[in-house]
This record gives sequence, structure tokens and C-alpha cells, in this order.
Amino acid sequence: MSTIDIFSNIMALFWILVQQICLCYIKRAYEDMMGRALRAYMALHGAFFVFLLLIGFDLLFGFDFVYGRLPEGALFFYGRLKWNFFCEVMLVLDALLVAYAWRMYRLYMRDGGSPFATSPSMRVRVEDIVVVVVFFAPFLWYHAGMTETALRHNLNDEQIRTLQFFFIKVANFFYAFFEGTAAVLLWRIYRLVRREGVLSHGGS
Repeated sequence: MSTIDIFSNIMALFWILVQQICLCYIKRAYEDMMGRALRAYMALHGAFFVFLLLIGFDLLFGFDFVYGRLPEGALFFYGRLKWNFFCEVMLVLDALLVAYAWRMYRLYMRDGGSPFATSPSMRVRVEDIVVVVVFFAPFLWYHAGMTETALRHNLNDEQIRTLQFFFIKVANFFYAFFEGTAAVLLWRIYRLVRREGVLSHGGS
């Protein structure tokens, strides 16, 4: 694996960590607004990142039980599949950020930030699971088809790269949409909070 590939994968794992930290804090803010205590959620995200970090360590440094047993063509395909998986994780985290930003915005618009009883904890957890399933299902469907096509037609590295880049282009559209939406929602929440005097300008 080249130095550029190693650097790219390290940066992908770092950005996943950043997204998880952002999600944990917005989750904590939402739970505070709902009058609930944040418990195991941050620990869960920490465990998830450790899991991804171990996968990254495995793939980056080429343990023999992975890289030593793959032929050259399969090694390239495995690397592309792993990179798309990282991109999908980033996309799901962005979708969850938007979900929590929307919940917080809706809360302020309805009751001025006061807790309301229409979003119980269990319902929020179910909604989070639905978000993850909805965005991971197309990933699994696309890459199952990509794998079948590559094996059936014996695709070369360039053809596999083309299929991978198509997925990346679609994912980039959703990145821009989700991150832009989250930014707008969080900015509007900030304006609402500041208008109510919860935040003061310049620390006054």
C-alpha cells in the first residue's frame, strides 16, 4: 500500500472521529433540552470508533491474514471496498447530525426550548436505527452488485475504480446536502438561543 493510501485512510479515520465527537455533543445538547441525562451514548460511539480504528490498523499495515492471502487483483478490490465503507460511515454520521439538528430546531420552534412529550427516548432511538438502515441498505445493495459484476466479468482495476468513483460522487452530493442542512439548522438554533438571552454577546 502506497504512502498516499496510508495517509488517506488515516485522515478518513480521523474525520470519522471528528464526526462522532460532533454527534455526541449535539446528542448531549438535545438530551439536555429534553430533560434527560446522556448515559452510554458517548461510550457507544467511542467503542464504534475503536472498532473502525482496528479495521484501519489491519488494512493500513497489512497483517498477513488479510494482505498475505489476497491475490493482487483482489487486494485492489478489497482496498476500494474498504474506502467506500469509510465514506458510507461518514455519510451515516452526517445524516444523524442532521436528524438531531432538526429535532433541536423543531423543539425551539414549538416550545421555545422547553421539553415536550412527543419525542420519547425510545422513539428517538428507533429513528436513529432507521436512519442507519436506510443509508446502509443502498451501500450493501450497490457493493453486492459491484462485487458480483467484478467477479462475473473479470473487471480490471480501472473498471473497478470507475464503479467505486461513481459511489463516491453520489456520496459527495449527500455530504454537501447534509452538512449544508446541518449548518443552516444549527445557525438558526444559535440565533434563537441568543435572541432569548441564553447566550450573551461578548460574554456580557
